[in-house]
Amino acid sequence: MASVFETVSEAFGRKAETEDVEAIATDVATVTADVSAVQEDVSSVQAANDSLTTYFNTPRQVPTYAGYGTDDVSFHQAFIDGTSTPTLGTIVLCPVKVTQDRIYEAVKFGIDATTMTNFYIGLYALDQSTGDLTLVLDLGDCKAELNTGFDQQVVALPITPSVQRGEVFYAAFLQVGGTAAPMHRWSSANNWITGLYPRWIGNIHTTGSHTSLPGTIVTADVTSGTKFYAALGDLVTTVVPASKTYLDSFNRANSGSIGGSWTLKTGTSMEILNNQAVQDQAFFGTSPYFGRHSYTGRADTTSQRVKIKLGSEGTYSGSVSSGSAQNALVVGLRGNGLGAFVGMRLFISDGESSSLVRRVDICTFTAYNSEAGTQRATFTTTFAAADVFEMYASGNVYTVYKNGSNVLSWTDVSNVFPVGINNTEFTLSSEWASYFDFAVDEWEGADV
Repeated sequence: MASVFETVSEAFGRKAETEDVEAIATDVATVTADVSAVQEDVSSVQAANDSLTTYFNTPRQVPTYAGYGTDDVSFHQAFIDGTSTPTLGTIVLCPVKVTQDRIYEAVKFGIDATTMTNFYIGLYALDQSTGDLTLVLDLGDCKAELNTGFDQQVVALPITPSVQRGEVFYAAFLQVGGTAAPMHRWSSANNWITGLYPRWIGNIHTTGSHTSLPGTIVTADVTSGTKFYAALGDLVTTVVPASKTYLDSFNRANSGSIGGSWTLKTGTSMEILNNQAVQDQAFFGTSPYFGRHSYTGRADTTSQRVKIKLGSEGTYSGSVSSGSAQNALVVGLRGNGLGAFVGMRLFISDGESSSLVRRVDICTFTAYNSEAGTQRATFTTTFAAADVFEMYASGNVYTVYKNGSNVLSWTDVSNVFPVGINNTEFTLSSEWASYFDFAVDEWEGADV
């Protein structure tokens, strides 16, 4: 009997082992499927991460008045208002804050001559907790790479460092020997808040006269100085053009109307004289006291700019012997095609409140036959041939620049001039031409 029971026991044992093996095989298959699913999820996440990384690390376009194309800058280019000459042997330090994760390929700056013997360039990293600087890139003597035929110099970095948003790097410039050359700067005396790093937009290393860039600079040796311009960004920048850009140089035969792509909407037309658009003084003393012109081409968006260069045929100074004389030129954008627009008004008056007045205004107009419009902001200035005035409209902010410097701004916080999809018209207007008159050598209107 024992042998029989042993045989039955062995049979049951083998069956149990078979069921265990089958169960284990099923579990293994399930785990394998789960692993495959996880691997697919990981791959999907990785692909999404790669896509997001590419998206966020791709430098964004910035307005050209802030910097060219995709550059990070020490301050807006529009603030450059001249040049200053650093002392030979003094290290000029220009802090640039990283606006997004990316790589840097080039350093950019402005310089007007190559009269120095050596011109050293470097890049320092800032320890934001101490203010100390560490040299991370030494480009050496870069004088041979300067080309003063251009306002902005571009020097390639020997390696392309990966940088992270929020980091601060100092572009460093050192002139040695010969005669120091003027560099482009902003003359503002405003400093950053003491106790924060970097403390100032403009900085110099004050210890000793240098012949090369040191490996480290401690914050105690950094002193507020002239705000020189520097940028860090792409070596070759592809500047995306505005959707629409219109130009008029007025280079056509003398005529009693400005012609071209301009249509007179009301009043008396401006004229062409010696390849400039000039005001017709004949209608002074008659009604209406102005002439409004509309440009045929329209902008594609409501973010727009207009620019003019004053011509030599204008009369911008002097005074009348008796009585009063006044004159205005209005360069408009965001017109609705029915007469409403926002204008940059250049104004001259001899006799207003018994004083000589030269100013630029931001005004809103409700109709083509609205004579003076409503003044929203004003800035006292001067006018001369070759002066360039430019106005930007972005959102509810209107900004005026004279020869590249920001001189006037108005924010339409109350939406007094509503802007819709039809506000795409450019205008040019003459008002009250008398003893004084404006001449326009060049006009430009574009999307931003």
